[in-house]
Amino acid sequence: MNETHRQLAHVAAGTAVLVSVLTWGGQETLAALIALVCAGMAFATVKLLGFSLGPLEKLLARFERAKATPFQGAITLMTGCLFALTFSPSIAFGLAAIAILAFGDGAATLFGKGGRAPIPWNSNKTWRGSLAFCAIGGLAALPFIGITAFGYAGVLALIESIDLQVDDNIVIPVAAVLLKLV
Repeated sequence: MNETHRQLAHVAAGTAVLVSVLTWGGQETLAALIALVCAGMAFATVKLLGFSLGPLEKLLARFERAKATPFQGAITLMTGCLFALTFSPSIAFGLAAIAILAFGDGAATLFGKGGRAPIPWNSNKTWRGSLAFCAIGGLAALPFIGITAFGYAGVLALIESIDLQVDDNIVIPVAAVLLKLV
């Protein structure tokens, strides 16, 4: 598994969701996300039962972390996007949350791995990664919610830096929606 390839796939998948909503609309994208989550769960079940997934085995080897449940990253990313689109008070905010999830979280890993200054409360995260999350996540969300995107990205970067033992693909959209509703 190559973490750089994995994060680029993360950004590409989030971008595909954004383009889908902007091109075909929210309802169609929600239906596609539900189908993708169900397919991912079905494939994961087949794999966990010990069967081969044929050509999908190469995808798993390239993009899934070694100790993760098969398709865990894809399933949680699509579930997070589904949550953001379903529970956000507006489609624009849902898109902003997905943009921050895709670009901010991806950037945090891509830039943070080379950082030398760990965050005091989580030695697995760096200041460089959190700053990249905030800056790039904020830029990605800017077209949807304006300058407030940087405030949301900053708070979500802080939340992402806490070791909550829950996948960031779920934590970030849930936290975004809760922040907006508060």
